[in-house]
Amino acid sequence: MSTLINNVPEREQLRSYLMNMAPHNLSPYQLEEWLSEQMVIEDYRHQALKKMIAALPKVVELAQTKCSAGHVAATLLLNLYNRHEWHFDLVGMRNLDFDNWRACMDVLSYQTLSSPNRDVHHYIADGSKIIHQLWSRYESTSNYIGRK
Repeated sequence: MSTLINNVPEREQLRSYLMNMAPHNLSPYQLEEWLSEQMVIEDYRHQALKKMIAALPKVVELAQTKCSAGHVAATLLLNLYNRHEWHFDLVGMRNLDFDNWRACMDVLSYQTLSSPNRDVHHYIADGSKIIHQLWSRYESTSNYIGRK
């Protein structure tokens, strides 16, 4: 079993939580297999969260630039903030250099993998202010779809 979540009490608390969610019709062997699989998924989520937090400053800095790469990063953040009002074109990521692409992918992978309990702007210093600035800057673009 993977051990990315190194805090033993945290792992035990997670295991207990998962036990309460486990299907009730499993044999003891099947239950242990199911728990192992779920712990691997939780470890992956934990690692993805760490990568997202490390990548966010780079993505935010890029989003605040006035260039095509900044547009890609900004619309990614805006889509994660409000997917009903902002279209994000994945093809645009082809225009990013590898470091910026990797940072955007780290943010995207956590947000899409885990149904986070906090919106992306809560992980950014002055996140609400930055999101609203980006919203104002890009509201006139075709990426803003509004609630139609």
